[in-house]
Amino acid sequence: MNNLFIYFLLYISNILFFNSKTFLYGIFVFIFALFKLIKMAKENKKVLCIGLAIIFISLVRIAITKIPFPESNEYIGIILVKKDNYFIFFNGFKKFYVYSKSPSFDELDVVKILGSQGNLNFVSLEKNFSFQDYLTDQGIRNSIEVRNIKTLFDFPINFNQYKKLVLSNNFTDDQKSFIGGLLFSNYNSNNDFANHVKILNLFILFSVTGIYLNFFLYSVAKLLSFKLSAEKSEFISLIIFLPYLLLNITRFTTIKVLFFYVFRMINKYTLENFYTKIERISILGIFFMFINPFIVFSQAFYISYVISIFLNFSNSYINRFKRYKKRLILHVFLFFILLPFSIKNTYTINVFTSVAGYILISLFKPLFLFSVFLLFAPKNIKFYLKIVDFLITAIKNIDFKIFDINIPSFNQVLIILYFIVFIIFVYFLEINFAKMKKYILSFVLLFFAIYIAPINNLVTFETCFINVGQGDSTLIRYQNTTILVDSGGLEYQDLAVNTLIPFLKERRIYKVDALFITHNDFDHVGATKSLRKHFRVKKIYTYNDAFPIKIGNIKFSNLNKYSNQYEEENYKSMVLNFVIKDFNFLIMGDAPSEIEKRIIKDNKKINCDILKVGHHGSKTSTSEEFIKKVRPKEAVISCGYKNIFKHPHKEVLDTLNKYKIKIRRTDLEGTIKYKFWI
Repeated sequence: MNNLFIYFLLYISNILFFNSKTFLYGIFVFIFALFKLIKMAKENKKVLCIGLAIIFISLVRIAITKIPFPESNEYIGIILVKKDNYFIFFNGFKKFYVYSKSPSFDELDVVKILGSQGNLNFVSLEKNFSFQDYLTDQGIRNSIEVRNIKTLFDFPINFNQYKKLVLSNNFTDDQKSFIGGLLFSNYNSNNDFANHVKILNLFILFSVTGIYLNFFLYSVAKLLSFKLSAEKSEFISLIIFLPYLLLNITRFTTIKVLFFYVFRMINKYTLENFYTKIERISILGIFFMFINPFIVFSQAFYISYVISIFLNFSNSYINRFKRYKKRLILHVFLFFILLPFSIKNTYTINVFTSVAGYILISLFKPLFLFSVFLLFAPKNIKFYLKIVDFLITAIKNIDFKIFDINIPSFNQVLIILYFIVFIIFVYFLEINFAKMKKYILSFVLLFFAIYIAPINNLVTFETCFINVGQGDSTLIRYQNTTILVDSGGLEYQDLAVNTLIPFLKERRIYKVDALFITHNDFDHVGATKSLRKHFRVKKIYTYNDAFPIKIGNIKFSNLNKYSNQYEEENYKSMVLNFVIKDFNFLIMGDAPSEIEKRIIKDNKKINCDILKVGHHGSKTSTSEEFIKKVRPKEAVISCGYKNIFKHPHKEVLDTLNKYKIKIRRTDLEGTIKYKFWI
């Protein structure tokens, strides 16, 4: 095995080792690299010395990132990344998150900030993108609370303003999302088109790996080679690429493609192909990690490197085939290499969706060539927009969800085992050991058959108070019978697509047998329409239905029998009582104290172990009289982090604490789960 590749593995293993989320990866990679290093050192002691030096250098570089930066009132540095409402600031030692909506600052501007350091404090909803983890993975652990910002050097190119100018034509939202995603990886995550992009894994295939950038560079060089030498063609292609690079200079994908292309040219025309492809991959990997160790946790880094490394070691087998079959085998390999990442992204396996994604990628690559010219001539593009609209329509109409196989994402151990098996399988493909190929393939198919089967669901049942922010949604699953109480609802995102459906798919759930809508407030019912559109919901129950209702083995009673006596929605709210495994649950909806009083008056005994506190912990509910009567063991409060209503109110918390009831909150804990075995 190549020495440089072993050095690369040693370097990356140390970075992975010092992150709790990737600790196992680090241990595995380090043991493997160290074993190979010692084996090679028997023939060449120099290899061992260089390997130990690499380990030392990587540890020192990581240690530098751990040095705390002293707090100050004044910070001078450069803006690395600028978004609509924040920017990432680097003062030469440390990166900071800075909240700012000002359009006067842009990437690569040098600024002076007067302010104070603060801790990052972001909370994500269930299955949503975690902004806190995103920042932490970049080595950003502090924010700056700004009092004043002053520009010291205004970079002459205003990147974000120019991007907005390119997209400022009379484009529809879908067109902006498509073109912005194509050129700048700026997919609007809150529209229907972007949801389909996610389902088809186009973002991973297209934006993260950078295959379209490579296609641009090599296609332009190929066209120029009809008139010029190969060296001149590739150099001119690089020059043509530079304006696009400037507009995406802070994106690792663009930087990576540029460095790989330049290094390949130098190696080919100056060094006479001294370095192999895997050596170039390794050298640049070490370089990137030395400049920024946290780049390892960037999706653009680890996915592109996993693809590059595995395809490189599969190259001898793939090259046995002729053009079209070779391309097919390549896409099959890509599918299996990306499978763990695709599962993590969508919680499904769908071969038909994957095939559609690869076909679309083939169409996108030549379209990108034309899209780049939008940067310089954003007018007279009617024909281009017709193509864009055709592809948008095609993407939105691709619907193979009937073939979805719901599956939880792999943990670290499974990912390691998966790629070990993949390597072994490729090895036996190369040596054409047919019998072993069949054994491995049979083992993998058996594993997936067991892993995707809802065996766990057959022997368990659970109640989950889902973290949907300022709202309510509760999953009740008795074996394979699935019930939701409320769907939640947020104005700024689609909770069904972003939270509920991924949460259900991760649990290998394919349908909702019943959806109870406690009442019609948006924060309880808002995601229902989208849920029904994108997922199978067999029946919906409202407070107008007759109770008790039995679904599977669970009987639901509505203790609020007075809804027809009131006009206000909260007074109509269901108060659902049900039992699972001798545990009594009581879900209060938004029922106010007046309804609580009528309930305890008309019910001599109310059994309750787990109370879902009414109205998100508002003082209008959860009266002391009610708590004294019900006496739950635990009280669950579903509310948004630092919500504008200041739920839960102090009065409610004081009442619960007075009666020594354990308080659990979705804004602090995330989704709260109670799981039972049959």
